Amino acid sequence: MDCGLTNLQADRRMTPRKITTPAMQLLRVMAMVGIFIGAGLLFWKQYESSLNRIQSRQSIWDQTQTLSQSQKQFLYDFAGRLKKDFGIDLIVKITKEKTAIPDLDKKTIFIGLCPPCREATVVFPPLARRAVGEEFISHLQNTHFRPYWPDKWPQGLEKSLVLIREKLAAVGS
Repeated sequence: MDCGLTNLQADRRMTPRKITTPAMQLLRVMAMVGIFIGAGLLFWKQYESSLNRIQSRQSIWDQTQTLSQSQKQFLYDFAGRLKKDFGIDLIVKITKEKTAIPDLDKKTIFIGLCPPCREATVVFPPLARRAVGEEFISHLQNTHFRPYWPDKWPQGLEKSLVLIREKLAAVGS
């Protein structure tokens, strides 16, 4: 039975038409733009997170290889919070020999420990130094670590950082 339709005409009648209104086209364009913006934001957050992780890992140097992974993580997290809350960087250097103070900028706290020498060196940036006071810094360098030498210095380091944070927070309030 031929109804007089060619194969091409029959195919056109059987295929449903896609309705594309201007609103649908706009919705598709907005969805694509949203996908690109979302992907860009995710990439940016990942990049920022990776950069922060790399920077914080450079701030801790343990020549003695004594710190556990959880202690290192505490130091990395502390350095990040210090930077976020006060705009101050942290460098911790643990050595087997006398600690040399590196060149520091005006927004870096340096803590150098030499467990075999039972030596602690703490350097604050000028503004923070005035804020916390010379007595506090002297306590950290000369008194705080005495009970922790020679083997419990990682706990002493953690407690010194907590003291530093509390002192800076007290000055800020």
